[in-house]
Amino acid sequence: QHQLNLSEMIRFKFTILAVFIVLFSQAQISTLKTGEWLRNWHLAGPFPLREGANENRHLPGFDNDFLLNIGGETNPRVKDGQAVKYDDLAVKWVKYESADSIVDLDYLISKKNFVTAYAYTEVESDREGIFILALGSNDGGRLWFNGEQVWDGAEARGFTPDDDLIPVFVQKGKNKILIKVEEFGNKWEFGARFLDFKLNEFVS
Repeated sequence: QHQLNLSEMIRFKFTILAVFIVLFSQAQISTLKTGEWLRNWHLAGPFPLREGANENRHLPGFDNDFLLNIGGETNPRVKDGQAVKYDDLAVKWVKYESADSIVDLDYLISKKNFVTAYAYTEVESDREGIFILALGSNDGGRLWFNGEQVWDGAEARGFTPDDDLIPVFVQKGKNKILIKVEEFGNKWEFGARFLDFKLNEFVS
């Protein structure tokens, strides 16, 4: 009887451990606080693009959905260490917590030119309503909010905080953010945060 109880106890501990591993491997959820930079991300890349001559267009290959095997760009399934496969390429989602406003993709992903990468996070809100999702990126990219594409910026540019002010409807509870950033050359980075939506200020 004692051996049976010991065995059950061991199995129980392993079950609890497995539950914690699953929970902490999922996308980390942050609480929506306007003005504060989003710091908790899952990153995946680099995915190869081709060199382009026009700095006001996306690099050739950018329109490819590299997340097709895990739900696609509109509904990606994201957890720490999960493989993302596209053709003969395989990368993994990596959890990252930024120390400041900028997520440095050169340091975290690759220093190669003519590539792209994804950043995914989830934000919990205690109320619904319209907010501004303020984004700065180097270089251009796309942004999906709760599965809907809400921004597309096709240009080679430097990072400027709050460069794009994107109105989004935040639902009560969990909200999903996916950003795809391309790299022409030089620096590769982005930063995002929520701001209150004030119509007069937004129009001006």
